[in-house]
Amino acid sequence: MKRDIAAVSTFKYGTGTIPAGDSSVDITHGAGSAPTHVSVTPGLGCDVPLEVRASEIGATTFKVRIVGGITIGADAVFSWGALI
Repeated sequence: MKRDIAAVSTFKYGTGTIPAGDSSVDITHGAGSAPTHVSVTPGLGCDVPLEVRASEIGATTFKVRIVGGITIGADAVFSWGALI
């Protein structure tokens, strides 16, 4: 059975922080091309919903936002995964 190299996916992952007083942060994913899917999971103590908009996923970075654009008084720590 032959494998189609073009069909092989890559998964990158890491952690990030939206600093207190901010509502978003840019994450450098290091994938070399734009991910087809990015997911974020709030960390312990992060009580706000987070989102990644498809229009803000690029070849080198993506933006993680607090839903609604609110700012909070403490850092929002999260983990992320990107499928390329």
